[in-house]
Amino acid sequence: TVTFYSYWGGNSVAGERHTLGTAIAVPYGVTGQSKATLTLAPFPLGVGTYTLTADYSGDDWFFPITQGMVEYNYQVTSPPSPPTTPGSISDFVWWDQNSDGQQSNGEPEIKNVVVKLYKLNPPQTYVSQTTTDNAGKYAFNGLTPGTYQVKFENPDPNQYVATTRYVGSVTTDSNADVDGWTGPITIAANTIDTTIDGGFAKFQMIIVGDTNRDGTVTDADLPDRDKWSNKRGAIYAVNHDDNDLSEKQDAVGFADTGVPVDENFAFENQADANKSAPLVIKKTGVLPAGMKVFLKVADADQARAIHVFNGRTPGAIERLGALVTPGALEIDITTDVSATADTTFGLEGLLYCYVGANAVKALAFNGYIDFTLELRRVDATVVQSDKAKLKVAPWVIMSNQQASQEV
Repeated sequence: TVTFYSYWGGNSVAGERHTLGTAIAVPYGVTGQSKATLTLAPFPLGVGTYTLTADYSGDDWFFPITQGMVEYNYQVTSPPSPPTTPGSISDFVWWDQNSDGQQSNGEPEIKNVVVKLYKLNPPQTYVSQTTTDNAGKYAFNGLTPGTYQVKFENPDPNQYVATTRYVGSVTTDSNADVDGWTGPITIAANTIDTTIDGGFAKFQMIIVGDTNRDGTVTDADLPDRDKWSNKRGAIYAVNHDDNDLSEKQDAVGFADTGVPVDENFAFENQADANKSAPLVIKKTGVLPAGMKVFLKVADADQARAIHVFNGRTPGAIERLGALVTPGALEIDITTDVSATADTTFGLEGLLYCYVGANAVKALAFNGYIDFTLELRRVDATVVQSDKAKLKVAPWVIMSNQQASQEV
């Protein structure tokens, strides 16, 4: 049996005696020492290669021993570098149901999300990609030291947006910005980063009228809501009634000269409100931080031809449109919509189709209203949108330049 004795810096390490073939736990020298001397004894050793493994580094040192040697001295001028363990980036992609930016109890994973890895050299260089497993987990292993960036692809742009990032604990927050990109991730030797998460909130943009003309707005009205034909498409009316006996029409009146007068900007009673057409914004989900919802029409002719009220009950006020005092083509309805319930607006017309060659420009209107609902970032970039098309009731009155239609 051959026994190794280990000495560091000339100081014997008590108990460091192991038989041949057994790893010797040899610590590095005392802090401040520039070198340490290791002596192997007793000698002679047989011909062969013997292995001494330093506990700290995990490296193997190989000592070729020649026949007849009585002593072998090995001087360590500097400690060997610890081995480099490849780094990794990993964690979780989830549905942030309450849009708070944190992985709350019970919030589910999102599987099959494409996750891409880039290295910032610069320039940015694609490295590889993977998909989340059934538990929403992903991992990039075997990474060399460097700076990386992860891109979480949106699992379904029609119903997801990236949740607010960097909220709360780094172990349960989201690292993805609105486009799914993380910030730079530094991977040094042996770095195992298990905190790079991607959270997505469901936020739907759906606007719909009574497309099938059955008197209610349901999911049956969703197909083709952005189209209009004589068989299908939401209709709204111009309300000339004077339900409150104010001698003012509920929508708008016209003087003998054709000038619009007495525009009414509020529903004064339920009978008035009932004559408006419903325009429904479906429940949206919790609004992600920093995003807003806008409702707009296509052009000024459309804006002059309607009133959009913030409800269909007495007291509801006009929010978009106007003939006498025309306003903007869009409004911010962020505070009007609801995360958990549908929101109903009331739509009434001020003009009929009026597109003849002699039409006064201020009253020009082809009868159609093209609504667009948009979810926007702070920089006005549109994240999601939806459209609905309505037409003023065509059987009431039409321009003599336009053929009549059966509906």
